[in-house]
Amino acid sequence: MSALPPPTAERVLILTPRGRDAVVAKGILREARVEAQICVDLAELMIQINRGADAVALTEEAVRSSEARAFHEWVALQPAWSDFPFIVLTRHGGGLERNPPARMDTARKASARLIVVDDDNAVREVTAATLRELGYTVLEAGSGGAALELLERSANVDLMLIDFAMPGMSGAEVARRVQTTRPALPILFVTNYADRAALEGVGEAQIIGKPFVDTELHDKVRTALARRAPGKVVRLRP
Repeated sequence: MSALPPPTAERVLILTPRGRDAVVAKGILREARVEAQICVDLAELMIQINRGADAVALTEEAVRSSEARAFHEWVALQPAWSDFPFIVLTRHGGGLERNPPARMDTARKASARLIVVDDDNAVREVTAATLRELGYTVLEAGSGGAALELLERSANVDLMLIDFAMPGMSGAEVARRVQTTRPALPILFVTNYADRAALEGVGEAQIIGKPFVDTELHDKVRTALARRAPGKVVRLRP
């Protein structure tokens, strides 16, 4: 798989009480070629802000923590014309008990098992972490061969996400072998735009571009799971 382009000049600081959230956010920014640094607490965040940053992304829990006084004082001292961007991530929606469609979607995710196949460890880990944050059970494989072995050992798999451009056994070859043993298993290809020509004949609904754009990963995984049915497969040219 080709290396990511060099990062842009922007530097974003990340602070979340849950470390996994920070790793996911950093990975998404990395895919967008934005430099990101995870801060372990508000004290480190303040130090890094004073050293220079272009934006801060932090969760609502971090802002409300008992250690946030110095942070709030710093914000209050900023001039009225300051346009330094703060992104506060919040949880909302009133709870699943007040949202039946969301409750059904959560139940469906909880029972779905996905395999993510990518030779780039960092990209694979970020993709898997993002899907776990969305509620899915995720298994990981770092090569085509490892993916086939994992699939053979795993009876209940509902979807595979395969990096198309892998060294050795390509994503297309992995998909062809999967289809010989599990023809009804849905497959999504993760690829950059340079590889799209090789996916001629594969529907756009089965392709996820890199870097991920907005909610494309979530939307296409959810759609693939909702539409899965016996005999519904992606056929690749030999």
